[in-house]
Amino acid sequence: MSQEFLSTDEQVAKLSKLHDKATEAVKSNNLIEKLGGITIFAGITEFYVIQVARLIEQVILKSELAQNKNPSFQPKDDSYFYDERVSTRTIIKVIEKFFPFKLHGNSEGDESKINAVAKKYLESVGKFLNYRNALLHHIGSPKISENKIFELIQKSIDSFFTTMESQQEFFKTWQPFRFGSNELKYFYNPKNNDA
Repeated sequence: MSQEFLSTDEQVAKLSKLHDKATEAVKSNNLIEKLGGITIFAGITEFYVIQVARLIEQVILKSELAQNKNPSFQPKDDSYFYDERVSTRTIIKVIEKFFPFKLHGNSEGDESKINAVAKKYLESVGKFLNYRNALLHHIGSPKISENKIFELIQKSIDSFFTTMESQQEFFKTWQPFRFGSNELKYFYNPKNNDA
């Protein structure tokens, strides 16, 4: 596997292009194009689940630091999740272990809101994965008719767009609690901490 990383701008451009192509593909009447679009949607969903996990790591660590605790773990970069082939459902299960999320020094209203949007997002991802799995893993089942395949395709597509809406709400709600520049430098440039 390549050791080179795309820049943030290159990654955003790549995902945006793939999202647009997949969105166009799922509008087609062609079964193969629709399935290809859903496969790309699944990859985009996985990417965002990883970003959510990384943001939650930041919020947890920032809270620990605010309480003068030693960090309980070192955050992972994106490549860890891909290199180790961590499944999207595994990431979700680990995130759910931290529910309900506690924010040191913030209001109960903040905690209530971040927990509500996190739950909504994770449920929407689970629903998308259920439709995607039923579609892709059971397409050869004698219990699945052609009509059922097209029904699952449409449910997968609708569920993906619902997931993307809840993902945007998640990031908007959680962004104020993420690392600042000092924490980013400390945790993501550990070689600088040895000096």
